[in-house]
Amino acid sequence: MKRPVTLTIAVVLVWITAVFDALAALGFLGVAAAASIPEGEAAIAKSLADGGISDIPAGMIGTTFLVLAILFLAIAVVEIVVAIFLGRGANWARVVITVFVGLGFVSSLIDIIQGGWGIFTGGIGIVLKIFVLWLVWNARSSEWIREKSLQRIQ
Repeated sequence: MKRPVTLTIAVVLVWITAVFDALAALGFLGVAAAASIPEGEAAIAKSLADGGISDIPAGMIGTTFLVLAILFLAIAVVEIVVAIFLGRGANWARVVITVFVGLGFVSSLIDIIQGGWGIFTGGIGIVLKIFVLWLVWNARSSEWIREKSLQRIQ
């Protein structure tokens, strides 16, 4: 049996998400690097002061962005591994995607609650997440993954 188109679309979407998360990691790393030089730290300190924030050290901002860069890079690596194994019919990869979608669903709900553009972006996020769940859990995808699992056992 050939891999269903729905599952192929899901794999492509996971790859696209991994690319965006890797790009976000690079952006966070760039901010962390900028914050590590004296001029960058001074600019951050000035922005914090201008915003009335005096209890956060400017150096902490760079560290925070470095941690975010590492976190987003790790997530991107996990997504790449999941995409590869989902394309091979691994059920555990489908479960991991479901967990990621669940976490994203919570994030989208928070966006909606915050209002403004978050209502729009969160709403679109929820629709896309439901679509991804359908892609990986519909009958054809489930049948193909079940068949691949049986082949690995034999």
